[in-house]
Amino acid sequence: MLRHLSPENKGHLLHLFNVLHSSATVPTKWKESTVIPLLKPGNVAKDPASYRPLALTSCLCKAMEREIANRIHWFLESKHKLNKEKTGFRRGRITTDNIVQLEMTDVKLNLAVFLDISKAYDSVYS
Repeated sequence: MLRHLSPENKGHLLHLFNVLHSSATVPTKWKESTVIPLLKPGNVAKDPASYRPLALTSCLCKAMEREIANRIHWFLESKHKLNKEKTGFRRGRITTDNIVQLEMTDVKLNLAVFLDISKAYDSVYS
């Protein structure tokens, strides 16, 4: 819906985002979400671990978060603040670039550690 706004209304939305940026505030309603449990495919419905949470949040908040992320990314890239070897989550780069670089290096001993932390926080009590 937001992508199909008229240019005038997109300008109003940008103005709103800029006002919120300069005042360092976010509307309270934008911070709220409705969490819906979704059953993972092929899992038992009676097991609570068989569900993953889906958080429904404000579309305006998501648009503003995307705008902030784009601004931060532009600043860091344009000012060359990021190490060129860091490739994860960067435009035009992929993490397999690091694997290729690791394979092509002349070092006699290579050590790589890969951790699967997908279940690391399952037993944390609140």
